[in-house]
Amino acid sequence: MQKLYDRGYRYIFRSNNHKLYVTVSRPIVVGGDINDPDNGYCHQADCGLTIRLTSALCPCFDDVRGFISIAEELGVIDWSKVPVDTPVIVWDKRPEISQRRYFAKFKHGQIFTWNDGATSWSAFSKDACTSWLNGKLVEL
Repeated sequence: MQKLYDRGYRYIFRSNNHKLYVTVSRPIVVGGDINDPDNGYCHQADCGLTIRLTSALCPCFDDVRGFISIAEELGVIDWSKVPVDTPVIVWDKRPEISQRRYFAKFKHGQIFTWNDGATSWSAFSKDACTSWLNGKLVEL
């Protein structure tokens, strides 16, 4: 799945023909509800951006209903959607040298956290933050 993600594909879905497809944009549900895929089917409007997969190639997707987000399966974080003050663990080059911090923002591909373990409420100023190359969310 990592190779698919690296090539820009984001979703895997099963169409009403029971074949699995990989696509760059979120599939739409035709004739049903995305939360009830048995009452409808997924369809990709731009079929030029799909690749047909068979169960023989991907047996792990035999039970797929609706669609799968490749990013979620890989644990990729959309940092632009992380709320301010979320606890995170951040590091630059070596994960063994990491810091516990609170998320401030995501800008230019970098994660920013409040300095010295502060939060938005306790930070000296809105610019009192440090950038990091890598990070992960803390599971509380």
